Amino acid sequence: MLPAMLFLTQDVADRRRQLVEQIRRGTLTAEEAFRRGLELDPFDHMALLGVAHECDQQGKLEEARHFYWRALEAEPGDSQSYGLLARSYYHAGDDPELSESLMYLAWRKMLRDPERAERVLNQSIENFKDQFQKALPDTDPELLVELVSERGLDRPDEPERVARLLRPYRLIQDLFSPPEDGLSHEQVDRIVAHGAECVALLVGVLRGFARNPNDRTYFEAEAALGLLGEIGDPAALPAVVEFTNIDDEGLAECANWAAWRIAARHRELAAQVRKVPRPGVELTVYDICCVPPEEEEELTPPRPVRPGRNDACWCGSGKKYKKCHLVSDEESDRAAGPESDGTYAAEPETLDARISGMLLEFLKESVGKGEMEQALDKFFGSRPSEMGQMEQVNFFDWLCNDYSPRRFGRPLAQEYLARNRSRLSARDRQALEDWTKSRYSLFEVQRVEPGTGVELKDLLLGETLFVHDVSSSEGLCQWDWLLSRIRPEEGRQVFTAAGLIVPPAARFELRDWTDSDRKASGLEWLPYLRENSHRIRGRFLEMGEQWRKNVQMVTAEGDPLVFASATYQILDQPALLQAFEGSALLGEREDDAETISFPWLEAGEEDQPRRVLGHLRIREGLLVLECSSRQRLKRGTKLIQELAAGAVKELRRAFESVDQMKRKMAASPAKKAESVPPEVEKELVEKYLEQHYRTWPDTPLPALGGLTPRQAAQQPAQRERLIALLKMMENGEQHRRREGHPWFDFSRIKEELGVEY
Repeated sequence: MLPAMLFLTQDVADRRRQLVEQIRRGTLTAEEAFRRGLELDPFDHMALLGVAHECDQQGKLEEARHFYWRALEAEPGDSQSYGLLARSYYHAGDDPELSESLMYLAWRKMLRDPERAERVLNQSIENFKDQFQKALPDTDPELLVELVSERGLDRPDEPERVARLLRPYRLIQDLFSPPEDGLSHEQVDRIVAHGAECVALLVGVLRGFARNPNDRTYFEAEAALGLLGEIGDPAALPAVVEFTNIDDEGLAECANWAAWRIAARHRELAAQVRKVPRPGVELTVYDICCVPPEEEEELTPPRPVRPGRNDACWCGSGKKYKKCHLVSDEESDRAAGPESDGTYAAEPETLDARISGMLLEFLKESVGKGEMEQALDKFFGSRPSEMGQMEQVNFFDWLCNDYSPRRFGRPLAQEYLARNRSRLSARDRQALEDWTKSRYSLFEVQRVEPGTGVELKDLLLGETLFVHDVSSSEGLCQWDWLLSRIRPEEGRQVFTAAGLIVPPAARFELRDWTDSDRKASGLEWLPYLRENSHRIRGRFLEMGEQWRKNVQMVTAEGDPLVFASATYQILDQPALLQAFEGSALLGEREDDAETISFPWLEAGEEDQPRRVLGHLRIREGLLVLECSSRQRLKRGTKLIQELAAGAVKELRRAFESVDQMKRKMAASPAKKAESVPPEVEKELVEKYLEQHYRTWPDTPLPALGGLTPRQAAQQPAQRERLIALLKMMENGEQHRRREGHPWFDFSRIKEELGVEY
């Protein structure tokens, strides 16, 4: 509640003097007098400090702090309140982070304006100077004041909760030590951006001026009235109206403007301003608070930095730049025509580069080294020793769009736009507004339009949109998943920075983790994505690392993949061949030079395709069984024992892991494979795919819980799993097709199963 009584009535002043007299006579304790003073005026600054001090002396820590904070709100321009509150936290030692930040803020006020600090704090000022000059003996005293002043407003290693708590108190410090001719547009915009947090303190600034006019400045009251006119709520209106009756024409005119401006936003307040004179001239908050803006030099757009020919492409496809965007970028340059320096630049790149340059300079001015190091830790998980170009691009993209510097409390692009809106060209202003609408999300490619772009479905928000990007239309395939940022740009959607392709193995785990994390946060999707885009990216990269460490190749039965073999001495080859040729579990005999081979097949109908479980080879008096797991080798040796026990004698078994086989292959010189004509290879692969997928709808699959695709299509609970599986398989075939390899068209299977998506 914001009381209207800023200027004390004679009655209240008389009763306060009576309380002082009662203390002098000993008929009231100091604490009793202070508490009665608060009954007269709940915002009596000295009474609030008095009660707080008495509670502090009695060990009532929480109650003392309650009254110190109230005193700070009552008159936020008073130096003593900051110092006493900081000292309370410092001596208790229960919140050192808040204590240190409050102390810097208190020291800032005392060092900048020591005559306003009460005698009780003068020794603290001297102790502070001595402490720092001992630590920094060669530091100039004026530089020391500037150092502490900066820390009072922005302590780099400060926790976010402390920064958020002190933000409004720091923002209004600009009113107490403004530049010679007033605030800048940027200073006003910062306060306006956090209006709800600052309203009560701005009323406190007016209260301090009303009760201590000799100790406060005219500008403080003038600026507070201007800002309240811009951001004040109904509770602030009575305080503003009080100033319309002040015996100062300039302040009264500001108050008139502020009162009518508040009433214009809150129609229900019209009756309260009926007797307030309407302002004679049209004003804005900048007219009241700011120095007139100077003409600014036109910004020169920086050239966009492109990858080297052999670097990874900026689009995130994973391809080298020369094999991805290089040609299209050069074509865009040529289409744009030569610039004055003999280089080429496409117009959309120039616009994007100009906005990026503006934000980069603003970033350098606004974020200190300490906070930048913390931002690096936040984005990457741990500070990288060096960053490649793509890491730099993605980090800058996040800094501009999602990261909120502590001193602003909102992303950099939003802050820059709010500060510079009136000074930007219409095109740059629209471009920055588009930047503020960007979002990082998880997308699925629905359709590819070659040479134009891709249609995406936002898997988190449910929206479908078309993104114009020629190179993506040449690199992405239908049903790809990607983590990326999109934003509007001149009437269409575009990608920003570099996206991350999400492999099939990580898709649903990442989506489910993000959904669960969002629910736990209690946020709606858009604010959640802005606050947590770095965590989603980090989780995906962490999943990829875990997958690489834990990946285990398995057979169709789910057994670990091992290169296994059993070698036998042949005792009776005619008997062995007769047994093999008569077995339904062995395929047709193949004779090649000095080797006779038989494929070992799974059980099933002989006229239907069956999976190959291993191979049996006869050569130079030896029989060798080769297969891909220990379990299969056990089954295979049992089969040989059943078919031809007396015709062979087992000699040895051998096993090699995948890693062992890789090392062996790496150490051995590669043999040049015999070339197969492309048309022959294509025919063979397509024939194999056709045979394989002919029986696939009726094959039980672990991915469907042991159901066949046909069975899953008939069960609503399993149909979604089937669609996800089909999309993943179809996506793989689309990539094979794009790379020029033989591929399988799933249209017939989808039609056969009655599945559409």
